[in-house]
Amino acid sequence: MLIYVGTEDPAWPMFRRLKPVLRGCGCDCLDVPDLDHRTSGPGDTGAGRAATVSAVTAWIDDQFPAGW
Repeated sequence: MLIYVGTEDPAWPMFRRLKPVLRGCGCDCLDVPDLDHRTSGPGDTGAGRAATVSAVTAWIDDQFPAGW
């Protein structure tokens, strides 16, 4: 499972502190630099969407090197 948050999101400090707990529960955690809650989602039409999709795709490629 992947959980991602933009580093400009108000929840990011809490997310950062919870990373060890989340990882202990089997979650991978990804920070998407310079984005907030609104701009780090796949529904955004700007550069935030491209950055998020790129980061998530890189994570998937790392997790499934034989292809997905």
